[in-house]
Amino acid sequence: MQDGFLIIPKNGEATFWVRRSYERALDESLFPNIKLMDSFRDAAKDVSVLQETVYLETEKVPLALYQRFQKYFPFKEFRPADPFICAVRAVKSEYELALTRQAGRIHQHVLEDLVPDILRPGVGLLIDELPVIAKGFDEPLEKGMVFALEPKKGIKGVGMVGIENTFIVTEGGGECITGKSKGLISVY
Repeated sequence: MQDGFLIIPKNGEATFWVRRSYERALDESLFPNIKLMDSFRDAAKDVSVLQETVYLETEKVPLALYQRFQKYFPFKEFRPADPFICAVRAVKSEYELALTRQAGRIHQHVLEDLVPDILRPGVGLLIDELPVIAKGFDEPLEKGMVFALEPKKGIKGVGMVGIENTFIVTEGGGECITGKSKGLISVY
């Protein structure tokens, strides 16, 4: 997912400032002026003056990000840019349409061709069924219970890593029914 912002001065050329996925931005964006930044400080050095009113994506920008942006780019007021951004996103490029069609074909193949032959009743009937193993839950585990243990960790520059194992509670402890490997498998 891109991490950046676009500055479109009233009179001048737009600049797409990118903190994450700079190479992807170069490959996928049609903006002629794309610059790499480590923080807002980098972009602030290059931007001399902003208008008194700026337009922001108000539905998606958290308060902390808004405050950080205003620290480096002081402005008096803001207005929502959401309707304009949504209108641009609503019409897909040929590149986006091709990827969407490809994803749809994969989805259809998995759902219609593969899943019917392998789908069986799993751990429970609902996501987040009892037993729960988490802080604040102290109900004892009982023989015959089944639970999924799915610790996850986000690693900057790498992505999300984690494991998912399903256990049956037995008299002798937890029986892992999803394999013996405790290692991580790379998924790209």
